Amino acid sequence: MGSTRRSFTDEYKRDAVALVADGGYTVGEVAKKLSISETTIRKWLKKFQPEGEHRVRSH
Repeated sequence: MGSTRRSFTDEYKRDAVALVADGGYTVGEVAKKLSISETTIRKWLKKFQPEGEHRVRSH
């Protein structure tokens, strides 16, 4: 059987980004908590985090 691709609302994505950008969590912590890959979280950060913001912690 094939896997089912999950979809997320922009609000959900922004909330996940806020956990990293403003909540003091690392990308890895948020990814694990939400069962999403770190790569996905990083893509959302690029999409929703204002240009020039560099508050993201990787690990």
